[in-house]
Amino acid sequence: MIRCPLRMGWLLLACLLLALPAGAQLSPGKLARPHAALEGLTKCTSCHELGKSVSDDRCLVCHTEIKDRAGAEHSVHSRKELSGKTCASCHSDHHGLDFELIHWPDGQEAFDHSRTAFELKEAHGELDCRKCHKPELQRTDLVTRYPNLVPERSFLGLQSECQACHTDPHKESLGADCLRCHGQTAWDRLPGFKHEDSWPLEGAHSKVECAKCHRFPAGMTDKDPLNGARTWTGLAHDACVDCHTDPHETRFGNNCLDCHSMSSFKDAGGGFDHSRTRWPLTGAHVKVSCASCHGNRRQKMTMAFAACKDCHDGPHGTQFNLPAEKARACEACHNDARWKPARFGFQAHAEAGWPLEGAHGAIPCALCHTLEKDSKVIQYRGLASACVDCHDTPHGERPAEESCEQCHTPN
Repeated sequence: MIRCPLRMGWLLLACLLLALPAGAQLSPGKLARPHAALEGLTKCTSCHELGKSVSDDRCLVCHTEIKDRAGAEHSVHSRKELSGKTCASCHSDHHGLDFELIHWPDGQEAFDHSRTAFELKEAHGELDCRKCHKPELQRTDLVTRYPNLVPERSFLGLQSECQACHTDPHKESLGADCLRCHGQTAWDRLPGFKHEDSWPLEGAHSKVECAKCHRFPAGMTDKDPLNGARTWTGLAHDACVDCHTDPHETRFGNNCLDCHSMSSFKDAGGGFDHSRTRWPLTGAHVKVSCASCHGNRRQKMTMAFAACKDCHDGPHGTQFNLPAEKARACEACHNDARWKPARFGFQAHAEAGWPLEGAHGAIPCALCHTLEKDSKVIQYRGLASACVDCHDTPHGERPAEESCEQCHTPN
């Protein structure tokens, strides 16, 4: 009577077990999504050996890309790295569909990339992993060689050459050794490039942007997929005119450094000695800008300079257009130390036929020499000389027969 209930309990338990699916009786849990196709009793031996744990050899039947990395010098899956470890020690399964099979002990971001053949330095170390590890940057032969590899999840297939990830703006014109010029702190900087090895940048040249000299070939732009590279080598630089347009149109030859320096391309910098010409600069002429006489493009090289009027407009109109025997040069009244005021003094005034005597000597020139009618020209010639031509008479019409000098003096 006592044994009957025990027998009934075992029988009930056996019925319950038979009612459950066979897989649920044996599997410790769902496989992760990448292995979901291996669910079921008939597929257990794809990974497991009967009576034993997961077999590394059976993992590598599918994961041939990992098998091929075993002999690599730098690989997370090399024999050296995996000594004493099994696949399952890092990639355990049966933890559910969404379980991540790749195990990152300290998180993916903390992975020591130096364990691979490419150590992350400077700017590379700041990138998100998937900025580089993405299908479009993987070698195209990976998919054909390893049909079981899923590019979106794989970290394999990248190459360490710069051009494998970066577009070469030089279109291979400078070779493949990018680190010869570039560093990894900022890729648009050139810490390794020394311009002095080919052409030292002196003076103002050192402040010029690279692109000002290293331009695209004629008709090409950076959008051109074939010929859009800037010209970095083979630039002519023996003469200034190789880069600079000659504003003098070869009138001074090709040796620009005779007058110019590299400190400032536009300013002759005192290098040009005007005294070497037929017109040495003296007095106020020294302070006049070159462009005032030679034009902005300095194109006026051969100029008339024998007479002042060759450069200066005559402020006196036609007053001094006299016969040659009476003509007076500008220098008779003016000099180039100061063009104004004139040096027309008492003696010159007396020689002109009107001595400045007495009170007349204290009168400003402009009081008598006023502008001609409807003109901006000051009248110097042809002034009337009688007293009444300048002075109002207080006597009315008397004494009309006598001159002012009979009673008055200029004192």
